[in-house]
Amino acid sequence: MPEPGIPKDPVAPRAAPDTGAASPAVAWRRIPLRWRALALLSLARLAMGFQFQAVGATGHTIQAQYGVDLTWIGWLVGLYLLPGIALALPSGLLGARFGAKPVALAGMALMMLGGLVCALAGDTATLAVGRLLCGAGGVLFSVIATKMIADWFAGHELVLAMSVLVNTWPIGIALALLVLGDVAAAQGTGAAFGVTAVAAAAALALLAFGYRSPVSAAAERGTGLGALVRREWQLLLLAGAAWMVFNVVYAVLASFLPLVMIEQGTDVTQANWLTALMTLLIIGSVPGGGWLAERTGRPTLIAVASLVLTAMLLVAMHLQGPSAPLLVATSLVIGLPVGTLIAAPAQFLRPQTRAVGMGVFHTIFYLGMGVLPAIVAAMAQRLGSVSHVLTIGAAMVVLTAGLIAAVGWRLAVGRSAHEASSPR
Repeated sequence: MPEPGIPKDPVAPRAAPDTGAASPAVAWRRIPLRWRALALLSLARLAMGFQFQAVGATGHTIQAQYGVDLTWIGWLVGLYLLPGIALALPSGLLGARFGAKPVALAGMALMMLGGLVCALAGDTATLAVGRLLCGAGGVLFSVIATKMIADWFAGHELVLAMSVLVNTWPIGIALALLVLGDVAAAQGTGAAFGVTAVAAAAALALLAFGYRSPVSAAAERGTGLGALVRREWQLLLLAGAAWMVFNVVYAVLASFLPLVMIEQGTDVTQANWLTALMTLLIIGSVPGGGWLAERTGRPTLIAVASLVLTAMLLVAMHLQGPSAPLLVATSLVIGLPVGTLIAAPAQFLRPQTRAVGMGVFHTIFYLGMGVLPAIVAAMAQRLGSVSHVLTIGAAMVVLTAGLIAAVGWRLAVGRSAHEASSPR
């Protein structure tokens, strides 16, 4: 029997004689459709993370080739996410109007076009335009991909599926650090950006020919911003700011940590490898933090404690240098609060305001991610060394801890008031 709401594959494989290992095509068809959808969307989001990190992985070469300073590199990092300020809310509306798959394909197409523009750029203005195109495509895809996963997995391991999707972003970043720095050093930054365009084109082809929408997927009529009550607005601003600030810290570390190590004498390849190792360890710590929060029943406490410890480790890295033990320790701790941070809106949004509320949540995220990395870079440059991104990052992590603690406190007060008013 097919799963409820899941379309039956029209080309169901026939029973084959036991002649050895099945062909890749047959093996693929034996995978349930929803897991195939997750695999395709995860590969596409991996390409997005790969393209985002192109600037961080090739920052040293970009500075030499275009004659730009650290602040400009920071702006180039932020430009990828800046379009989200305007496109986060419309992305969901476009998906409801035209369907999720066409919007996802349009996003991949823009990412491919932007990568080609960056690859052919002969000046910084053209490079910035290409980066904006990449970012616009990334926003369209990223926002709508979460809806596509929900369409397939509602009632079927939704949290697990979302965790897999979220973790593909840092995997893409790690791959970029491992690959693009060497490509840029050998062939120039144009070749490195060209590789990201190829990755986006491959993801576009996979989605176009391999992804099928479930028959249960239907356009949703969401409520407007006016449906959000005052309490939801207050908690959205706190939770959105916490998620945004935390992600700015992660983006700054992924983009500028290689430059910190290079400034202190590490060669480019080793710096990128160490940063990639840190990213891969973070991937493992994210589900570990979710398990720990569930196991203890104290998600806010786990999040705040891990954030404070992360801040201490970043300060230690600034004072002693980013040694391998400090990098490993930071990697194992910084991913622990991710589950609590991203799940926060679901704790207070009503079902009828969940869609528009998540749109607001992501708009706050994109607003900060488009602007703050450049501000952090400018502050570090003004202080005289790129290593100051570590101390600035530590302060931002402490701010994140305060914001998520405020959300937890407001939720606890709300629950206590509800229990007190309930009839006994």
